[in-house]
Amino acid sequence: MGDIKQIVKVSLVTIANGNDNIAIYVPIFVQSKSWEIIAYAAGFLIMVGVLCLVCYYFVHYPLIFKFAQKYSQFISPFVFIGLGIYILIDSKCFPWLIKVLETGQWTYT
Repeated sequence: MGDIKQIVKVSLVTIANGNDNIAIYVPIFVQSKSWEIIAYAAGFLIMVGVLCLVCYYFVHYPLIFKFAQKYSQFISPFVFIGLGIYILIDSKCFPWLIKVLETGQWTYT
């Protein structure tokens, strides 16, 4: 029963920290029908639960647990920085930013 409580706690923290995502998805929500928004929310909640379960079982392997305890503080910054760089490159935001800085025009063409 304690494991379920921990999963629920982690899920609630994840949802609470994900509120900034709502601001990102407002354009999608504005153009969506009610049932589509419900489907988005249900999908989000289901996937948060799946992610928490996967992480729970993943970390309970002794070798992975020891490795994560020992090196996570060193690996985490590189993972997040790498993810941020990937998002900037994949979204074509970085070339757009360079163009804005060079030309002073805030349009994407």
